[in-house]
Amino acid sequence: MSDSNDTSTIDEKNEENNGSSTKDNNISGLLSAFVGGLIGIYIYYKVGSWLVYASVISSSCELPTDTSLPPYEGSAVNSLKSKPVHIFDDKTTIQFPNDTDNLKYFFIDSLRNSKKNYAGTETWTSHMFNFFITIYESIFSLNYSVIQLIFKFINKLGIPQIVIFLLGPLCLLTSFVILFIINWIYLLFTWITSLPIFIRNNAGLTEELIGYWTIFVLFIVLIICAIFVFPIAIPIFLVMMMVSFSFILYKGTVTGNIKGRVNGPVGAGDIFAGFLENYPRTLILFLCLYVISIFFQNLGSIAGFVSIVISILILYYMDKLIEYSKNPPSLNMTQFFGKSSSGTAAPIKVVATPVKAKSVQVGGNFNILKELKKLQK
Repeated sequence: MSDSNDTSTIDEKNEENNGSSTKDNNISGLLSAFVGGLIGIYIYYKVGSWLVYASVISSSCELPTDTSLPPYEGSAVNSLKSKPVHIFDDKTTIQFPNDTDNLKYFFIDSLRNSKKNYAGTETWTSHMFNFFITIYESIFSLNYSVIQLIFKFINKLGIPQIVIFLLGPLCLLTSFVILFIINWIYLLFTWITSLPIFIRNNAGLTEELIGYWTIFVLFIVLIICAIFVFPIAIPIFLVMMMVSFSFILYKGTVTGNIKGRVNGPVGAGDIFAGFLENYPRTLILFLCLYVISIFFQNLGSIAGFVSIVISILILYYMDKLIEYSKNPPSLNMTQFFGKSSSGTAAPIKVVATPVKAKSVQVGGNFNILKELKKLQK
């Protein structure tokens, strides 16, 4: 009998330990999922805000899409020719000034300056240099053209920016794959059409033969690149990244935002705050849905239903919570401890017994300056 009792006691203790360890694992899983999800949602929203920023830039500014114009030829860009476009809502607009940072295209400007070193020369080195510069410039202009065309098409369809903000990151990977394929095909085409550079204005027969031999070698290289893809994938990917991140470097000016926080000079990093300010319920809703799911998954149905109730209350009182965060009430500690802010004891107020005073009537010709002079004598 004693052995059976001891065994049952041990089993109960093991069950208690297993239950407590399972509970601890659930709580740690909840915390890790919450923190990881919070970071993931923040990154997702940040990318969505950058896509909206790129869309308004594409609609507002003239981008470097023509290789026969600045910044590819002649000089640097001297004007974005920006026009005000709407952002956040129908009342708020954004425009991009012609400041120094907005007019810089670092890699394209360096290519243009490098071309000046070989201007007027007709050597094999200058032909090879111009060959690769032509390819790079063509890829840059293609990426700007395709990105601007896509965003202008989306804007003409009248798709709200909040939809771009929420769904844009989901389409980003597919869009990059399609853009890469377009770049790959266009690079092969530009490679072939740029080969005649090597037989242009050669000084003699030897230079002419070297030019034809170079064309043959580069054509073989082109076939290898077309088959294996990888050799030209790296430069294409680098150009795509540089063009994509160049949109983030633009600086704009927001006017007419009645919410007030995102106004005046802004950058790509401020757009998320503007959407959070104008669409708080929409953005918090997705966070609440994620929190509800992890509560159900880690803590069970009761905790899940509690999280639903809390989420509904947060969404319902969102306006009041935002107003509270903007103007938090000040807490006067003297109401609780009877001490002033300087740390000294606050004086105790003594309520005086009201005394009936005789009313004194002052005449209308009373002059306080004359009376003070009389007192001075």
